[in-house]
Amino acid sequence: MSFFHPSLESSHHENSHPSATPAEAGVHGSSTSLSEAFLDSSVSRVRDSVPEQYRQDFDELRQNILDFCKIFSIPPDLLNNLDAFQAHISSRNPPLSFPDLQRFFHFLQRFEYLVSHKDELTEVERLYHLKEQYTSQVALLEQTGVLKDGSVMGIDGQRYPIPTLEQITQRLYEQRETLAIKQSQGFTKLLLVPFGMSLDEMMQRCGEFLRTYKSNHADFSFDEKSSLMVWDGYGLSGDEEDSTLVYFPQSLDGQNHHGKTKREILREQDQKNVTQGWRVLLLQPSRPMDAASKGFALIPRDRKGGRQGQDELHKRSDLEANRMPLHYFQELQEESSPYYGESGMTPEDWFFAFMTHLQETGEPLDNYQNEEASSCYLLGAFFPDIPAVSRANWAANGPHINLWRGTTTLFVGWIGIRTAVVV
Repeated sequence: MSFFHPSLESSHHENSHPSATPAEAGVHGSSTSLSEAFLDSSVSRVRDSVPEQYRQDFDELRQNILDFCKIFSIPPDLLNNLDAFQAHISSRNPPLSFPDLQRFFHFLQRFEYLVSHKDELTEVERLYHLKEQYTSQVALLEQTGVLKDGSVMGIDGQRYPIPTLEQITQRLYEQRETLAIKQSQGFTKLLLVPFGMSLDEMMQRCGEFLRTYKSNHADFSFDEKSSLMVWDGYGLSGDEEDSTLVYFPQSLDGQNHHGKTKREILREQDQKNVTQGWRVLLLQPSRPMDAASKGFALIPRDRKGGRQGQDELHKRSDLEANRMPLHYFQELQEESSPYYGESGMTPEDWFFAFMTHLQETGEPLDNYQNEEASSCYLLGAFFPDIPAVSRANWAANGPHINLWRGTTTLFVGWIGIRTAVVV
């Protein structure tokens, strides 16, 4: 598979884009390990030193880099000395366009990470089985039509590239001490959420996913005419500046919640943040102590939960249903709480988790009418005018998805909370 943009070969003759210096495009000097990866005499040794799960990526990225050199008539020998390579790029006339250089150095940075950070890859793979999870998530995003050419269209008209496997690996490794307790409690299930896209479009994509799933699984039942039952308060206004729906409240006080609309969040995000427009989350898989288990853990009913953790000191009791959103929110805020460091989900999180869970397990997520699972409060989304939090579930009596809301003081035996850890 080629990572090059389809128009790459033709675009190098165009000078409509400003040129970029090597520093601007991302080259930071020579690397002995990287140079060895392009030498015929040592490439096999370097490849074999990369964790097995990443060797196909090694081959594809290396080939893309060599293809770039061929297309632009750059002597491949220069890859053995990146200082000389930089000098050659800088002296070209006419210069390479900025988009071409961006694409090239994107490949080069990813390749350099594979070659130079093998210990990090090995450790993160041991803890999270990340390569398999990432590949599966990307495939589902592409299958649903959400991810196109490696990015998602945001409600602000901007395209947001999906964080790369290497970028997520680096984050997990850098945060390994902070995440150690949560990892030991079973927060190992990756979820990539295209937060920047329209919630309305996300719901449409989910409806299309259900129809496709039904066509491939004759025994799966759902109401094709009313596959999603959505409270009118969401509407299209959730994507607008004056939306009544805000995200990530710091309080469930309707007057002093400090939540922000999606447009405000996207506008204020650091453009250098590799997760801009996305949420990279860790949740508990269906069997929290088995990182390889498929799907997500259910929300247990009152007094039906267990305790998760690899050592007694850090064991975590499951958050059970039948409590008020205010109570759950307080549990997540208190530094002394075993749930500190966890966050409530957003509707966008839940919809993509639902599709992931159904594809992996064949069962709908949060099927509260089976008397074992529960409906899910989504504490990451808040309606301050009511005040109420978002709520979602699968209703077997229909069957269909419900996207509703629950007042902050409502407690029902079949409604609980699922939490996530933000990477």
